[in-house]
Amino acid sequence: MPGIMNDPPRTRGLRIAVCGGGTGGHVIPALSICDKIKELKPEVDILYIGAANSLEESLAKKAGYPFRSVWISSLRRGRILSNIMLPLKCAVSLCQAVYYLFRHRPKMVIGTGGFSAWPACSAASITGRSYVLWEPNAFPGLVTRLLARGAKRIYVSFEETIEKLRLKEGKFLVTGNPVCIIVSEMGTEEARRAFGLKPSNRTIFVTGGSGGAKSINTVVDRIKNELLERKFNLIWQTGKHWDGETEVPFEHRERMVIQRFFDQEQMSLAYNAADFAISRCGAMTLAELAVVGLPAILVPFPFAAEGHQEANARAVEVAGGGMMILDKDLTPETLLEAIEDISQENRIKEMASGMKKLARTDAADDIATDILGLIG
Repeated sequence: MPGIMNDPPRTRGLRIAVCGGGTGGHVIPALSICDKIKELKPEVDILYIGAANSLEESLAKKAGYPFRSVWISSLRRGRILSNIMLPLKCAVSLCQAVYYLFRHRPKMVIGTGGFSAWPACSAASITGRSYVLWEPNAFPGLVTRLLARGAKRIYVSFEETIEKLRLKEGKFLVTGNPVCIIVSEMGTEEARRAFGLKPSNRTIFVTGGSGGAKSINTVVDRIKNELLERKFNLIWQTGKHWDGETEVPFEHRERMVIQRFFDQEQMSLAYNAADFAISRCGAMTLAELAVVGLPAILVPFPFAAEGHQEANARAVEVAGGGMMILDKDLTPETLLEAIEDISQENRIKEMASGMKKLARTDAADDIATDILGLIG
């Protein structure tokens, strides 16, 4: 259990606390907001509060922000024994967070979701401090639902989130998702050449994230030869857990790229090279697709908490930016049918326009500006 003795020193001037984590979809936007606040007001003192030995701890420290840890851990749905210590962890984490807020004395606490956002935002409520929330998913997460009523502002990526929370409209600001994707200025055919692909062929980008999506990978592996016969190029990020073949036969090297992981520059190139994507429906992925205006066949991860990914996919469908296939319905036949549908010229243009409408390129700037305005 992390201690509370190495607390942050008392400082003068404007102070803010930030919390949120568990996944990159919570941490990266939090750090993007922090960076924008520092850009707008360099003298602000920002403290990050999150779970010990976590992704947020490593990324916050790497970004240069002081970090203080709490004992909290995630709720293990359907695993009673794993949750036995959770009430104690919550109580201790709340006490730790209260202590950190008394020491740091922030004017505002920013919560970006995930289990590690709960202690500091709850501590803010207990100590009479203002807090704001950012929610990336169409269906709000448990922490957002628990804390929404007391929040001074809730920043959302989807209009549907507002309907689900059923609070007064003035509490919300639709900002989108702060993303870190580098938008390449390279043209489509040039990006394809950079991958060694035929520049005139329709190109599909398949991604299940850095970990990969087993169901998507399995089906794409079964239809890849047929896609090549239909004159498609294929850019395929399998993820680190894929145990299938990644070596491309020599005769297909102008038509197919298979890698376990793409760095940020390669992701940017892949987005530029592709006509459409096949992907999971995490909030960060969808935000990036929206920024680059890339329509997608969306296959929600079926075990995402409270069906978040399916709700996200449905919101994109409503906006006209993509089409959804449920994981249980994903087969070579259904995927080939969807590819045939989306690759029609008029259809792909309409869906690209629908996806682009979801883009919020100034999300971090809008959130940071509003937070500083709330603080006064």
